[in-house]
Amino acid sequence: MDHCWAGTYNLSASDNDIRSLTETSFKRTSGECVFYSLRGLYLTNNNITSIDNETFSSCFQRVAKLDLSYNDLVTLPSGIFDGFIFLEVLNLSYNSIQHIDNSVFEHDKLTYLTEVYLGNNNLLTFEPWAYVLQSLRLFDLSNNSISNFSNSIGWKYDLTEPYNTLVSLQNNNLTDWRDDFLLQYNPGGDVGVDLISYTMDFRNNPWMCDCHVHNIVSRFQETFFLHIGSDIFKLKCMTPYQLHNQGMMYIPRLKELVCNITTDCPDRCLCQKQPENKIIIVDCSGKGFRSLPKQLPLLQDEYKYVLNFSYNSISKVATQNYMNKIQTLDLQGNGLKEIESAAISDTHELKFINLKNNDLKTIPNTMQKIVFEMADLSNNPFVCDCDMIWMAGWIKRSPADTQGRDMKCTYDEETQYTIIDVTSTLLDCSYDLLIGLAVGFGVLLVVVLIAMVWAKRCPYETKVLLYRFFGFHPRDRYIVDREFGRESNIYVSFDDQNIHIRQWVSKKLVAKLEPTYKLFIPERDLPIGNDRSEETITHLENSKRIIIVLSDGYDENQWCAFECQRAEILDFNEGRIIYIKYHDSVSELLREEPWKTRVHNRKMFSPGGTKSERRWFWDKLRYELPIETKKDRKYCCAV
Repeated sequence: MDHCWAGTYNLSASDNDIRSLTETSFKRTSGECVFYSLRGLYLTNNNITSIDNETFSSCFQRVAKLDLSYNDLVTLPSGIFDGFIFLEVLNLSYNSIQHIDNSVFEHDKLTYLTEVYLGNNNLLTFEPWAYVLQSLRLFDLSNNSISNFSNSIGWKYDLTEPYNTLVSLQNNNLTDWRDDFLLQYNPGGDVGVDLISYTMDFRNNPWMCDCHVHNIVSRFQETFFLHIGSDIFKLKCMTPYQLHNQGMMYIPRLKELVCNITTDCPDRCLCQKQPENKIIIVDCSGKGFRSLPKQLPLLQDEYKYVLNFSYNSISKVATQNYMNKIQTLDLQGNGLKEIESAAISDTHELKFINLKNNDLKTIPNTMQKIVFEMADLSNNPFVCDCDMIWMAGWIKRSPADTQGRDMKCTYDEETQYTIIDVTSTLLDCSYDLLIGLAVGFGVLLVVVLIAMVWAKRCPYETKVLLYRFFGFHPRDRYIVDREFGRESNIYVSFDDQNIHIRQWVSKKLVAKLEPTYKLFIPERDLPIGNDRSEETITHLENSKRIIIVLSDGYDENQWCAFECQRAEILDFNEGRIIYIKYHDSVSELLREEPWKTRVHNRKMFSPGGTKSERRWFWDKLRYELPIETKKDRKYCCAV
């Protein structure tokens, strides 16, 4: 190097037998750099296996192109290219590179780099190096063994950054697509949009076109890119065989994108996940089943079962824990004799059922939940009896051209009738009226017995129900309810400093009780300029009921304390004051004096306590209010 011209622009040491590069490889014996003006450094087709970190540290700031292709490099250590400040093109193709340190392509290094060639190496995993440097326009990773995506460098997708880099991943070992490949860079993002933003070329990979590609294919087909015809989206399916060599992003029948499921799939059956229709297909046709299996593959949200158990030996259909998730059920050719009523009533999502070619003489009337045209019942020996008359109306509700409307049944083992024409008169079913009456009286007796037991165990709730549904008030009225001249039915005492209590009273309590009752709300109804204490006493005296809303701050509000004390003086009988426990936390207060004595044997309800308390709250409150409403009338007690 001592005799080399320092002004050299391009240096080629290709086609030699260089094994390694060290810090002194491009320096004079004195330690000075040989080349200060170098623009291109070509070291191709050697046997370079290692490069020291300091090799390019100080002498190659102006180099724009570095070619290390056709060597034997296995790893790219940290800091190996830090000395190339103005590097634009980096060619590392045709090496044996398996590992690249996370810091090699850091965002604050190689800021002028536009092209990177890493094709024909031994990389196994894709790292998002191409998107770290905004200057990059081409990042070639073709002809490696990449089969997975990772993010050990911790890069995160940011749509505000321009991703103009073409990333070539052609001729790798990408077979199984997973949305997580891209979602790990942008959690919560849209895979379809992100894929287009990344500009990745996935062509010439052995893609398996199964259920995992459905999401990205369907999203792509919803965009205008479907009609552009860009080469990078012309991916080909390698498997399955029926989709071999077909354009993956342009598959016309997306229901062909399925995955085989083995977990919990019944023995000898084929189970497949089909995202296009959100179904799990379980095909057990002709497998010798004698009953429906107890367990099926686990469903994802919104997925339903399509079950094919045709041509087995299932004689009875009993309900299973997955019946409410079945969309289609095929049971033709089983010799089926019986279907449990619950088996059909539990099928809330059932859209089609195939029961043809069986030995059914009757079917449960729960079958009516399915429209007739979505049930194939042909070729069954139905018997005409009084329990199947409902079928006539069921069939009549179907369109006139529906197949199967001419189904027949046999009466007394001889006469055949078209089911749609069968009536109770035709089959002499008049005795059903007597049976119906007997059943009706039996049900009525049971209801009466239940009501008596309920009244015995819950007498107060029974009175509340009688008042709610029949307006019957089976109790003695309070003395105050018989007095005339009361200005208000109800005085409401509450902590008006608490916004939540104030809103509950004004929005909820008032809405429920007015205008049926006349409420006095101090915050709303106190005359402006009058003495509040005198007005409070007057209106308390003139109210038939005083509702006290107990909340966290009630006891600390001086006006609330005043109202409560005056109410105690006025309450000569126990029916006048009604307590509402708004917050459960006041329970501790009520265990101490004087509150313990105040609430003893008085009515207290809670709008936000247990489920039972919430359910009964408004009914019990109305039961305790005066019957006389809107104007005073002489009270007449219900006896």
